[in-house]
Amino acid sequence: MQEEADGRILEVSELIRRIPRSRLRQQQPSVERINTFLKQAEEARRRGDMRQASELAGRALVLARELK
Repeated sequence: MQEEADGRILEVSELIRRIPRSRLRQQQPSVERINTFLKQAEEARRRGDMRQASELAGRALVLARELK
């Protein structure tokens, strides 16, 4: 589960990094929501709740894929 969560978080970061800044500014509400999910995933991971961390990271990933 931890590897799955880590992989999703990494993929989200990569997707966002590839998007031009001007497009990210246009999508600010979605980007903020993605960051919220990532923050919650990190908190769940610190608590040792890998299932929740993976689920939250997955939600962030779905939103990040929609930004393309």
